[in-house]
Amino acid sequence: MSRYPEDPRVFSQAKILVSVGLPTSLFLTLLMSFLISEYMAGREDDIFSIFVPGFFTLMAYVLFRRFKLQLVETSDPQWEATAQAHRNMFALDVYQNHQTFYDSHPEELARLNALVRPPASYVN
Repeated sequence: MSRYPEDPRVFSQAKILVSVGLPTSLFLTLLMSFLISEYMAGREDDIFSIFVPGFFTLMAYVLFRRFKLQLVETSDPQWEATAQAHRNMFALDVYQNHQTFYDSHPEELARLNALVRPPASYVN
């Protein structure tokens, strides 16, 4: 607010941002690192197994936003082809990582397959 009634009203967010925003962002950064480490450790039946996949889903939305990729600007006609090549490389990396994990942990693959039930019918 302004100091004098005749001055126009001015609202400064700096006081709120510094006192609330910065500690909150620090807390959330530390919390996310803890959530990801818990999730990667493979612990189950905890609240983190709900939040971390949601976090990765939010990261997937980055696929729909354009950004500079290896010296290819967003306005370049080759951007879409370059982005698709990066998506393919990322997907291959994830697939190989999962394949390696399930090859070395057959009990986890059996547990995963136990969760999947074939449909009673393929007709709607």
